[in-house]
Amino acid sequence: MPMQIKKSNRAWISPSISPKRIFYDICILKWFLDIIVPDNQMKENLKALLTQYPNVDIAAMGFPKDWEKEALWR
Repeated sequence: MPMQIKKSNRAWISPSISPKRIFYDICILKWFLDIIVPDNQMKENLKALLTQYPNVDIAAMGFPKDWEKEALWR
């Protein structure tokens, strides 16, 4: 008998986030990292990187306006 997949209670992102943009892939990495290392610093490191390179168009990367308010990133 095949094993059934359990639905996760972990935070994810809103359905309006496009899976065709890099932000979606970054969210996947964050989701897995939160499982492996719950007290990781990915959010802080990502914010520092974006601050270091202000010319990067995060909207073009698929970041929503208030990306830090997404459940995954709180």
